[in-house]
Amino acid sequence: SADVAAGGTTVVVTSGTSIPARGDTVFWANTVTASSSEWMRVLSVAGTVSFVIENGLDVGQDSDTNIFTQAEQFALALDVRAATRLRVVANNNASGTTQAVYFRVAAITEA
Repeated sequence: SADVAAGGTTVVVTSGTSIPARGDTVFWANTVTASSSEWMRVLSVAGTVSFVIENGLDVGQDSDTNIFTQAEQFALALDVRAATRLRVVANNNASGTTQAVYFRVAAITEA
């Protein structure tokens, strides 16, 4: 894609960018600063020209940042009232590839 500034919601498609479908979750894999990678949901698609994301990007993304169109999100509801610590492990050993795996974990607790 072309560069997308922080706050931008329209992604102009250039060669090599897959076109996501409306409702897809896309992932910007920022290989310079992994913490600048972002997940966004696609609101609309304009043919092969551009697509619009639900919220503006938090960080500007350069044209060389990889965009993956098959991002997935999972949510688990767990009763962890008795837990004092949690550990999350993402294991890509069985994939048979050397593809990097990016993930974000958030814990939401009730007060």
